[in-house]
Amino acid sequence: MALVGKPSVIVLDEPTSGLDVDSRRQVWSLIRKMKKDRSILMSTQHIEEADELSEQVCIMANGKIVAFDTPSALKYKYGVGYTLIVE
Repeated sequence: MALVGKPSVIVLDEPTSGLDVDSRRQVWSLIRKMKKDRSILMSTQHIEEADELSEQVCIMANGKIVAFDTPSALKYKYGVGYTLIVE
């Protein structure tokens, strides 16, 4: 229903919460199509979702913004995952 009036801004609160993997990917595809001609503000606890769908990411802790940048800049600054060195 939120899309009927073709709004310029859409707010999504954890749009894929509780969905299975296939349904989640379908929602991602819909969000990608929607963001071409409008702004989307989305909250999520899934970092891979933010990385996949966002141009800008804001990370909050205790109600305060602790990081705000592009997904690639945040990964570069804070690293991605872990590095395991086996000798």
